[in-house]
Amino acid sequence: MIGADLVLANGTAIHVSPTENADLFWSICEAPPSSGIVTQRTMRIRKAPNKVIRYAYKFIDPDRSPEKLANIQHAYQVWGLTAPEEMGMVANVWQGGKVIEMAGYYMGNQDDFDRVTAPLFNATGQPSTTYVQERDWIAVLTEADGGAPLSTKGSPEQHDPFYVVVPTYSPIMTDPPDALGQYFTITPVPGTLPTPGMNASLPSDRSFFCGH
Repeated sequence: MIGADLVLANGTAIHVSPTENADLFWSICEAPPSSGIVTQRTMRIRKAPNKVIRYAYKFIDPDRSPEKLANIQHAYQVWGLTAPEEMGMVANVWQGGKVIEMAGYYMGNQDDFDRVTAPLFNATGQPSTTYVQERDWIAVLTEADGGAPLSTKGSPEQHDPFYVVVPTYSPIMTDPPDALGQYFTITPVPGTLPTPGMNASLPSDRSFFCGH
């Protein structure tokens, strides 16, 4: 998405993009219903890939400190600045940083995927568990839609308890993920799951943290 038309709660109709009402643009990328009613989206269309890599990695360390968590988060962001557009990844941090999951899709073949992810694992260390599978484009679209038959009707968008989106073209400092890791570990958050966490997402020009 490169732009959208949005109706705010007070009835004002505005256009949002990375350069116009950017704060609201980034918010509707992750939690549209929280910001208003999206009446139109402008999308940049790309050619469908021949193959897609579906992957999920877990880094498990019961003794991981908030400082080590922040270091991994920083390494992830540094790597993301040079990751190609074909790479889509979400990093989920659970149980106060003891479990980190990096998962998503790569729009390309296995050899290119291995080449792209090698610098990341050189910085973070090898994952504890690995899941990598090559799929075709239609199978990926079906999975992303929850496994139901593909349809142009879509499904209702759901609210998240909160989202904090940080558009950035350089890695954020280690202090914010460190502080959030400690916060989610020691602070009970009403209405969340027993293991609240934080996310960081590619493309690398934005990071976001959310309560689940």
